[in-house]
Amino acid sequence: MIRGTVLDIETVADPNNPPILVESMTGKAKRKSPEDIIGEFPLSPLTGKIVCFASCGVIVDVDGSITITKPESIVSHDEIDVLNHISDKFSNLTQLDTIITFNGKSFDLPFIKVRCALAGIRIHHPFRETKYDMDGHFDVRMALTNFDQYGKGRLDEWALKFGITDSLNSENSVAELFEADNLEAIRLKCENDVNITAELFSKIFRYYL
Repeated sequence: MIRGTVLDIETVADPNNPPILVESMTGKAKRKSPEDIIGEFPLSPLTGKIVCFASCGVIVDVDGSITITKPESIVSHDEIDVLNHISDKFSNLTQLDTIITFNGKSFDLPFIKVRCALAGIRIHHPFRETKYDMDGHFDVRMALTNFDQYGKGRLDEWALKFGITDSLNSENSVAELFEADNLEAIRLKCENDVNITAELFSKIFRYYL
């Protein structure tokens, strides 16, 4: 039996970045324009913040049947609200639980840890994380790319390949949605991503666990 928790975050540039930090980051640009550098701010916990967190449960019974629960999420302008929600969610995890992500080993989990550290929020982690461990943390992207950090395939592209969806993502970026104050659209995107990740996991886990 596998008891999994699928999670995903959405990030934007932190509007409270000190001007001296922004100047330092953009001043280093050689092959990229300052605008391109700023456009990458959401990808680093140094310059980005979490605005949405979504999760759902995946239960694989002993007979192989799979149950995926309805996603739950939080979206907020105030990152502290999101981080406290994440902290509460992690406090309920045990060593019997498996975290399931898409690129979570490289992005989601490190991002969460650093932003919690910056905010002084404790986060419970029930197991020792290692790159190649798939029992405690099953990273779907790492499985599909054989742990190649630069391996090809976005979440929507793998979902299309496995027949989970029939189109690629053409929505506005999270940054654009956040700028338009469309938090509900960000929530729906995040919840959809955890659903797709759960479906991908159900297609491949038997080949890795």
